[in-house]
Amino acid sequence: MSKKIPWAYTVALILLTAALTVVITVSVLMKRYNALIGDLPAKSDRASVLTELEELLRANYVGEVSAPSVTASGLKGYIEGLGDANARFLTDAEYDAYLQTESGVYTGSGLTLRFDASGPALAVTKSERGSSAYRQGVRQGDRITAVDTQGVTEANVETLTAKITEALPKTVQLRVTPADGGEPRTVTVEKTYRTDDIESDTDNGVGYLRIRGFYESTPSLFKARVDEFTSAGVTSLIIDLRGCESWQYESCLETADLFAPASGDISKPLASFLDKNGETKRTFSATPGGYSLKVTVLVDRDTAGAAELFACVLRDFGLAKLVGEKTAGVGVVREVFRLEGAGWVLIPVQRVKPYLSPVFDGAGLTPDENMPLPENVRTRVDTLSHTLDAQYLGALELLEVPAPVSPPEETTSPDEPASEPGEDETDENETGEEPSVPETDESSDE
Repeated sequence: MSKKIPWAYTVALILLTAALTVVITVSVLMKRYNALIGDLPAKSDRASVLTELEELLRANYVGEVSAPSVTASGLKGYIEGLGDANARFLTDAEYDAYLQTESGVYTGSGLTLRFDASGPALAVTKSERGSSAYRQGVRQGDRITAVDTQGVTEANVETLTAKITEALPKTVQLRVTPADGGEPRTVTVEKTYRTDDIESDTDNGVGYLRIRGFYESTPSLFKARVDEFTSAGVTSLIIDLRGCESWQYESCLETADLFAPASGDISKPLASFLDKNGETKRTFSATPGGYSLKVTVLVDRDTAGAAELFACVLRDFGLAKLVGEKTAGVGVVREVFRLEGAGWVLIPVQRVKPYLSPVFDGAGLTPDENMPLPENVRTRVDTLSHTLDAQYLGALELLEVPAPVSPPEETTSPDEPASEPGEDETDENETGEEPSVPETDESSDE
């Protein structure tokens, strides 16, 4: 026999359910509200201080207050206050330069110049590899005496420097006197160049690859070079990542994946990307069956970002040993955000977790063979020959390959006349000594 529930109890139950629903809803909304305005008093105080400062300046400062300039400087200072070298405020011009760096495609001549009043001339203090000027033999220590047939003087040095370094005109004609005392020559330099190429050569049956950055084209270029090596019977490889600071992790991992072993634990991702709460936001999986070469990787304190991850993954595979010095310890993914009407903010948004190793951000990678170079040599490693590069020789030793033999020095017999001054001078690539350049005003092609 069924019992009837009095209607009063039914109404009470309905009202109680509704009340509980309201309480729960209000509680959830309050939590969200508190999360949104939890730091509202602090925000209000900061806004009040900035307003007070602006009023004080406008009332008392004897100069002009430029609102855009003050705003940009304030935003830059705010980001610098984070104390993170990988967080930056960017003006529109700096943002354009950042995009060039990320793509590996630059506008400008690729030359860094310094005025030499004794010439007068523009002394080349740096010539970017890949640039039109570099391809035509313009090197550090060379001197530019004329630009588009106009001779360099102290009066026109700024105008002519801008003509060389700025994007327009698209080409410029330079009269160049080589540092080694060779005959002056005229070259026409184009103002767009790429830095995404990979330098390569072989030495005693060992392949050598110099990667200056990871870009969209790097995996295919790298594969083409290694395929050339393996076709020629090369079984050992030196990969030079010294001075390589790069942020294109997808390109780096595609390149590293070329070495993924055919067996072993490859169920783990090559890398995972973690947000500020340590949660995995994305992963990059391995494709088994890559190259099986003996590898050493050259690293230094300027090896950073994607370059560190590449070295780390190859070592995690058990394929490579690292030679050089401890790396920069920068394992973050950076993202750019637009501040409407004010500029751009570049900040780290994720940390990188490698294949097997722990997170290296803030810690760096310790090489298997720690071989720091003297500072005066380290800064000129680009110009050292392999026979004078201690870290390269250390990599050969790990690969159990004989070191290259330096060519014998020429001697003068008693019957031969002594060489004229300057005849026995060698260039920077042979001695590791940098041509002297007078310390005067410098202009750079940023």
